[in-house]
Amino acid sequence: MKKLSRLGWMIALMLLTLKTFRAQEVGPKIISSAFLTFSPNHLIKEKENNFYLHGQLNVFSGQRISFAGDVFYDLGSTHSNPTFSSQHQLLFGLNYHWRKSINDIYTGIQPGFGVYSMNDLTQKGNQIIPILAFNGGYRIYISSHFHFFLEGHFVTGQSISKNIHSVSSLRFSAGLGLQL
Repeated sequence: MKKLSRLGWMIALMLLTLKTFRAQEVGPKIISSAFLTFSPNHLIKEKENNFYLHGQLNVFSGQRISFAGDVFYDLGSTHSNPTFSSQHQLLFGLNYHWRKSINDIYTGIQPGFGVYSMNDLTQKGNQIIPILAFNGGYRIYISSHFHFFLEGHFVTGQSISKNIHSVSSLRFSAGLGLQL
């Protein structure tokens, strides 16, 4: 009975290996992808950390180019007295992909804007600040519907009001995404 069970496991493993090789030869044909995840952020000049809810939609125009839209919704800071009481961003841009089978390495540039609220009693209301983001990441397509991703953003911009505050930051995202 043990020999029969071992034989069954060996056949299943060989079939799985053949299916994996076939997926690597062809690679998934993806039209669009999306994800929603938590993203830690580090404001470089202010030495503060906060967290975002990060949503992304990518629409591919071919194997190499995708149009990307990112939304970052501020969930709060770990600092006791943060510079900004809230900071939300919307980015649109292009990514260039180096895809090989199920692996995808990409980099891109995304202009956009952020809506920032200062944590200062003398400055009330929201500021709309133009920002520019440079991003890069890696995806591995595990099926025709799902992928794992690791992505980083460098976002730069300046708040100009009574005081000048840099909104330059580094942020990272990782998780499970969907192909649509």
